Amino acid sequence: MDENQRIVAAVVGALRFRDANPEKLASLSESEWHELLEYADLSHLTLPLGVNCRNYLPEWVRERIDGNLRDNRQRWDLVRATYEEVQSAFTSAGVQHIVIKGFAQCPDFAPIPQARFQSDIDLYCPSDSLRRGVETLRQMGYEAIVTSEKADHLPVMIRRGNWQWRGNSYDPEMPLSIELHHRLWDRPRMRVGPSDLQQFWSRRTVRSVDRVTYPGLHPVDNLGLSALQVLRDLLNNVLFAHKVYELAYFLHHKANDDDFWRKWSATHNDDLRACEAVSFSLAQACFGCELARPVAEQIAILPRTVRAWIPLYGQGSLTTHRSSEKDAVWIHLALVNSVRDKLAIFLRAFLRTPDPYKMLVESAAVKGGGPWMQYAYYGLKRIPRHALSFPRMLYRGGRTLVASRSVSRSATKGSERSTLDLERSA
Repeated sequence: MDENQRIVAAVVGALRFRDANPEKLASLSESEWHELLEYADLSHLTLPLGVNCRNYLPEWVRERIDGNLRDNRQRWDLVRATYEEVQSAFTSAGVQHIVIKGFAQCPDFAPIPQARFQSDIDLYCPSDSLRRGVETLRQMGYEAIVTSEKADHLPVMIRRGNWQWRGNSYDPEMPLSIELHHRLWDRPRMRVGPSDLQQFWSRRTVRSVDRVTYPGLHPVDNLGLSALQVLRDLLNNVLFAHKVYELAYFLHHKANDDDFWRKWSATHNDDLRACEAVSFSLAQACFGCELARPVAEQIAILPRTVRAWIPLYGQGSLTTHRSSEKDAVWIHLALVNSVRDKLAIFLRAFLRTPDPYKMLVESAAVKGGGPWMQYAYYGLKRIPRHALSFPRMLYRGGRTLVASRSVSRSATKGSERSTLDLERSA
């Protein structure tokens, strides 16, 4: 579905940390509330909306989300039991791992796991443990399913059983899949950012949440990974709002933690901090979070194009599917210096190699001809979409260029925000 920006604005505005406007929810019609709930479910913001904006919800919406919260509390029991079973098996098999995303985001990015949606368990394994990890999961009854070749993890693994979809995204009985990640950032493909994150593994630590003890990233590196995921998804045109919201939650509640930000500045290099700053700026623009001074200073030295684009189009990037819009390419181009990299990024925006599974599904009507015929059919189907998105991308790029001339390069004077003197009518 294409997002209704009135709906997105109502959700985002209600969840802002400063200058929130939950009163806008009252202006929505019943049909718009159904649309909002669909968007909130797909973007994983239903539970935060229910917790933070309860008094502004119609009674039937409040009752619906209360049921979602009850189901999700039970679902957390399944998440905990599933992970502890996998952890025990991995320990016995000598499989090293850390937990990333999911419940590892609590309490820094989300207060409690019972109020955070989770559909899978993400584990990062070093290369010498990956094969043993897969074999261990297979022995436990998990099997692989089709996954994009571009993913940072091996094929998703799940236990097939008798469970059937019953229209409830928070179903306590819905089985969890396991994703074994083999990298944390794909520098060759993204052409920007850190070339090596081995130090993240070296700094791993033991963490715990709600009686679950697990190996995880150091808090500074967990922030780094979360910010990199927001940037990756933004540049790939498939950015789920909850990732930006949780990043804003972290920034807002850590704004006055000077010791944390000293560690951040000391441990993350210039390339990594520059990538993080893009995500920090997006989080602040969308959800109005407070920013620590080192964060504001890092945002203030981002390229002008980036600082101009985010206030104009950042909120529109919060989607629930791979968007046909290509204008985030202007951020990508601004972050790289090499002409060769810029050309590769621009061409990839329109000549993206399709996901094999998606191509197979969409070209199922083609009989014979092999993969090349399927690829041609898949490509031809997308010509109308590109024909529409290309002019919009050029227009938005031009508007961003005009706006960038009004962006100050100076850091803020004692403020938590970077200075953005934009002419919104540009």
